[in-house]
Amino acid sequence: MGSRKFNADGTFTCNIAQQTLWTSSFQPYYVKSTHSLLMTSSASRSQASNVDDVLAKLHTLVAGSAKSLITRSPTEEQKERVVRFQKADDAHRRIQKDKRSAAKKSRSNKHWD
Repeated sequence: MGSRKFNADGTFTCNIAQQTLWTSSFQPYYVKSTHSLLMTSSASRSQASNVDDVLAKLHTLVAGSAKSLITRSPTEEQKERVVRFQKADDAHRRIQKDKRSAAKKSRSNKHWD
């Protein structure tokens, strides 16, 4: 007896022509010719399991892409801390610059007769 073959793949196709901002993050699944996403799974012999696998892949892809686009603004405390660091760095830089300047002046102000 021959084995019976059937298609148990789970396939997902979605047109994303309008969402050009996300196409770079969908790279492994993006089909440029049709401007769509194409995800398949044949991990299991069960079509329902494969569909669940495709939906899990889609969820991971969308969540990861959305997370990379969301920017979190710094808190007021963080902003103040950065300003303090910048002021301290500027003061340190000024001190070092003055020391180098004084060293150069001391070398050039020697009056040799």
